[in-house]
Amino acid sequence: MKATMNLSDNEKLVFAITDDGASEELPQEDYSLFARVITSKKVWLSTFQRQMADHWNGLFKVNIKEHFSGLFILCFGCEGDRLRALDKEPWHFQNHHIVLYPPTAMQNVSPESMVFSPFWVQAYRLPFLSKSRLLAKSLGNLLGECVTVHEDSLNEGWGPFLRFKVRLDITKPLLRGKMISLPKVRDEFWVEFRYERLPEYCMECGVIGHLYQKCPQFLENLDNDIEPELAYGPMLNGSPLPSSSYDRYRSDFSKGNAWPLLTRLARSSLTATIPRINNRPTAHPQPLLVGEGSNTQVVHPSHARVHASSAASNLVVPNLFTPAVLTNSTLVPASATNTSKIPHQSQQVNPSLVTTSSAGTTTIHLDDVYIPDIGHHSANNSSNPFPHPFATYPPHDTNCY
Repeated sequence: MKATMNLSDNEKLVFAITDDGASEELPQEDYSLFARVITSKKVWLSTFQRQMADHWNGLFKVNIKEHFSGLFILCFGCEGDRLRALDKEPWHFQNHHIVLYPPTAMQNVSPESMVFSPFWVQAYRLPFLSKSRLLAKSLGNLLGECVTVHEDSLNEGWGPFLRFKVRLDITKPLLRGKMISLPKVRDEFWVEFRYERLPEYCMECGVIGHLYQKCPQFLENLDNDIEPELAYGPMLNGSPLPSSSYDRYRSDFSKGNAWPLLTRLARSSLTATIPRINNRPTAHPQPLLVGEGSNTQVVHPSHARVHASSAASNLVVPNLFTPAVLTNSTLVPASATNTSKIPHQSQQVNPSLVTTSSAGTTTIHLDDVYIPDIGHHSANNSSNPFPHPFATYPPHDTNCY
């Protein structure tokens, strides 16, 4: 049990030490923090170690010790682990706020001096297109000491509030809002403040560290038959951050790395499309055959064996768009077709000749057309001028063996 100690006259005398030994050698670099739990309850070291060590373990395990003044000392293995613990503030232990303080050499730390802690604050009810870094810093210094500004919150499309980090004095009531004025806004307006990851606080007086059921002001109002107002309600709790569907690089391309973006576009579109364009097959076969071109001059393939007279080589098709009659690998213009001269279905046409009849009928034989070997004419039939295999439709069993 704590009690007041009375000092004697000899104990009250101050003894001054002129040499503290600081000039002898530099002290070993220490990566430690002081931790204070804002609660009136007893915090056991074993419980504090078991629940908080996993949150502060980084590259090395943290060593938590108890200080004689009722504080805790967090000993980290490197500076990076200590900075990560400070960057992730505020911390809570069983919904009680934890104040972290980086000590300096030759400094005496007490619980009464550890009253400042950083919080993320959300500012609402701002005019449209009024968000700026200067406004965020001004509002942060109004609450306490502005530490940093969330850059994404400066864009209107990110969310309905302006977000910044402030070092607050936890012994003072939380500020619910403030009436402010801007140079380009005619009227004064109310700015509402909300606090992220807010621990237990009093809804009656607005101070962090106790609930309203234990607040002296709340109990005094009950004793005087005064209805508690509870002005610091749950509306002080900050809202969740907007989802990741917002893409700031759409509005500010300079914030993104352009090279991976261009590489991704080239891989998915350019390199996948340009080779296909260059290697696309032509819309029609090369070279064109008779009647397939847009000119009236007959085009003969260079690889075809054409046995025709010089007059037939310059033949002009009478009507370009008149459908031709296709019979057993034979292309005959419709205007010059004589049905009496069309070979029977059981006859095979030599695919290597181009002939011109006396009536002007031109027959072009395609030697590149594949004909399946499904039947032969009888070799004993001397009157058959086409002894080569051919296909007929409908098939005739008497002509196949």
